[in-house]
Amino acid sequence: MDKNKLLELWHAFTDIPIDNEECIDVDFYIRKKGTDRFAIWHWFDKSFPNGIHEMLYNRIPKTDYP
Repeated sequence: MDKNKLLELWHAFTDIPIDNEECIDVDFYIRKKGTDRFAIWHWFDKSFPNGIHEMLYNRIPKTDYP
């Protein structure tokens, strides 16, 4: 998956509700409701070229992808 699609998904993920047990409360992309939030973060970390650190701390704006 290319970087732009990952960024789009990352920003969409910020709107996903999380329950009290740190699991997503709705389906997201290929993950089902009830998936642990940190499992999804781990997937982003492995998939994004520089890991989620770049997305978290460099604060890539939503305008950086089409």
